[in-house]
Amino acid sequence: MSQTIQLRNCNNFDEAEIIIKLNTLNIKYGANGTGKSTIAKALFEQSTEGNISSLMQFKHKKNQNSTGVKAGLAELLIGFDDSYKSFDPFISGAEAFRTVKIFNENYVNSFLFQKDEIVSNSFEIFVKTADYEKNMAQITELLSTIEATFKQKPEIDQVISDLTELLAAFGTSENTIAKSSKFHKSYGAGNKQENIPKSLQEYAPFIQSANPNAWIGWQIQGKNYIDEQHDACPYCVSPINHIKDTVLQVEKEYKPKDIEHLLSIQKIMASLGHYFSDDTKSKVDAITKNSSGLSEEHTSFLSTLRLQMNVLKNKLDNIKRTSFFSLKEKPKELNTAINDLKIDLQYIGHLNSQASQSIVGEINNALDGIVAKISNLQVHINIQNTHVQRTIKKHKAEINDFLKFAGYRYEVDIVQKEQTYRMLFKHIDANEHLSNATQHLSYGERNAFSIVLFMYDCLANSPDLIILDDPISSFDKTKKYAIMHRLFRGEKTFQGKTVLMLTHDIEPIVDIGKVMHGDFQPIHYNSFLSLENEKITEIEITHNDLQSFAQICMENIKDANLPDIIKAIYLRRHHEILNSKGLEYQMLASLFHLRDIPTNQSDDNKIFTSDEKEQAQKNIKADLANFDYDTLLKELRDKDSMRNKYEQTSNRYEKLQLFRLIKEQNEPDTKSVLHESPVIKKQINESFHIENELIIQLNPKKYDFVPEYVITECNLTLGITG
Repeated sequence: MSQTIQLRNCNNFDEAEIIIKLNTLNIKYGANGTGKSTIAKALFEQSTEGNISSLMQFKHKKNQNSTGVKAGLAELLIGFDDSYKSFDPFISGAEAFRTVKIFNENYVNSFLFQKDEIVSNSFEIFVKTADYEKNMAQITELLSTIEATFKQKPEIDQVISDLTELLAAFGTSENTIAKSSKFHKSYGAGNKQENIPKSLQEYAPFIQSANPNAWIGWQIQGKNYIDEQHDACPYCVSPINHIKDTVLQVEKEYKPKDIEHLLSIQKIMASLGHYFSDDTKSKVDAITKNSSGLSEEHTSFLSTLRLQMNVLKNKLDNIKRTSFFSLKEKPKELNTAINDLKIDLQYIGHLNSQASQSIVGEINNALDGIVAKISNLQVHINIQNTHVQRTIKKHKAEINDFLKFAGYRYEVDIVQKEQTYRMLFKHIDANEHLSNATQHLSYGERNAFSIVLFMYDCLANSPDLIILDDPISSFDKTKKYAIMHRLFRGEKTFQGKTVLMLTHDIEPIVDIGKVMHGDFQPIHYNSFLSLENEKITEIEITHNDLQSFAQICMENIKDANLPDIIKAIYLRRHHEILNSKGLEYQMLASLFHLRDIPTNQSDDNKIFTSDEKEQAQKNIKADLANFDYDTLLKELRDKDSMRNKYEQTSNRYEKLQLFRLIKEQNEPDTKSVLHESPVIKKQINESFHIENELIIQLNPKKYDFVPEYVITECNLTLGITG
């Protein structure tokens, strides 16, 4: 099965039609600038945004809001499909691809090499399989009594929150109440909200209000406007000389932040109070309301209370976090581990109240319910543990083998982080994990590693279409093959997935079509994309189309429709490939240098004898039956004839060959100036000699990979327009 995708009015092309075969690899090969990335973006945006408006062509953007122009175009196109009646980008046939994932620079920057893990959602990609979720659901069900208890008793979460905040108020010192702590700042010198100095009693309504710190701050700010020259109240302008010392005393006795801490702690104490034993609550009230500050006895008592609160908080935290992750390391002592979670209030007497007994009783009952199912729980934890370890080991081995055999000196590790897993990264010569992989990886290493991680991401999420936008062109041959092998061979690869790979590099097609041909299942679909007159055309590339250039030359020589001059060029190149520089090659070279009599460059340009000329011509005729030196020489010197051949030839590769012959007509034995641009000149020379041919490639007669702009430049040089 396959999908035919039609696109119009997208970036650099007016029309394109491509085929994507389902459940296999589709490689689209074409030169840079053909429109491959535009096709990729159109397919991706169609699935994510629902439209491809961002691909509007620049030539039409000025008409985007011109209803008159659109109306005129629509009138001209009456009878055509509605999609032609607009300059808007258009795509059809992609509806089956509801989810599309694309590998490009944006994917690498957005999802890979995060600070705390290599790829976002490592857990979902590498660990969270269907079996994992099934096992986890069974474990969660067996532990559900704990979750149910916390839901039925929301006050337990409030206790944890209050204990956490109160313990923080005691500071970090383990054996005492630090002077820098919130608790000491609130009560170290006595509770000054409860015990107001006599001189400030008239301010009691404000100091003991619901928001005294705001009033104290307001009062202190006003103090800045009182000095020896200004004895009036900054608020009411009444004389305050007789009470000035009292006004200024507020700042000495009270600090807004200390009062804020005090109010916060009092609120927590009020919430926690009924979880303290009666005796403890009484003592805490006395300590927090006294006027003389914290004594050694107070500090000793509070330190003991603090220890017991810490025990209760840790117990509650551990019970709430009870899960596969907290129990997986001790499945053999599971019964003991669950019983150890129970809370025994008789050993934390400060917190042994009726309210505490109520919530602790519920929690311990929930734990007893788990103990009753301990055997079943142990079985499932063992299964899950084994599954996770096997999955992690497999993924690590796959990725690390790829990195090793591709020549990269890095390894990955998948480790537990709280109640999840993350993939981390390290160099093989180091022990610690790297927190920022991009600082250590080269561009090539980063991209090679990225595409393998992308594969695992796709396997975890199963998109309808996977797009690889020129993923491996920058790598050497070994790494290209290593990546292609990793992506498409064996289990846990892209085999059987619908993959669209767009590239300007023929090597992946050679590897898939030649090296892995027969081993690669299902059968892949390779094609060549060409852009001409703003239209993209597609030609399939089969196994038989991948030939050595020697084969290509001989195939074209046998083409009855090809002009003898072009055949002669291919024959000369065939001799070059074989390094056969005998009389046949020398005759062909002399022909293209427009020499009246062939010469032998290998023998100081010695002129052929009549016998040598006859023998060389006879040998050439074995491959090129109609070859006649003098006839072809006359044809090459006929400028009008050569120009006509150039204009009538549709293949751009052959046009370059004819262009060179035309340009050399005036200077047959010197290097003519083929074109002012060295880039265009290189393209022309490569169509004429074997300077840059690959061992295995496509026939340029069928797959016209010469860019259209190069022919445009040649046309301009020859004065051909239109």
